[in-house]
Amino acid sequence: MERRNIPLTSLLINTENPRFEMVANQIEAIYNMIDDQGEKLVKLAEHIVDYGLNPSELIIVSPYIKDKTLYAVLEGNRRITALKLLSNPYLIPEKFKTILNKFKILNAKYEQNPVINVECVVFDDEKDAETWIRLKHTGENKGIGIVPWNAQQKARFEERLIGRA
Repeated sequence: MERRNIPLTSLLINTENPRFEMVANQIEAIYNMIDDQGEKLVKLAEHIVDYGLNPSELIIVSPYIKDKTLYAVLEGNRRITALKLLSNPYLIPEKFKTILNKFKILNAKYEQNPVINVECVVFDDEKDAETWIRLKHTGENKGIGIVPWNAQQKARFEERLIGRA
């Protein structure tokens, strides 16, 4: 694996994303992501416009089998979908008019500082990335996965933030 800056235009939404049934192409994948995530996708896009992509969570990709100049997104499909919609809100079908209107507004701010390249972790193939994707999405896994904070730990963190303000 290696880290690489990849043009947003070279990143393909996963048509076999576990968030929805397998689809035939990029447009269907984007439509399904909008349908599945709705307002959450808008909130994610707003956060990206305000703060950029989370530097502690890189996008995981592998070269696309049919064209090695393109990359299949294995982890980070919501973020890449949000970026693609920020770049071109007209990818959003009219049936999602409220979301389309929100992305049109966000597009104006996004265009002031667009994301051209995305820092990704490139794996040779999907199999090599599976261990890391599984750890992110399947819970604590006896301590090797992501262990969430309990309510008290969250409160301590918030209290420290307030104390620094």
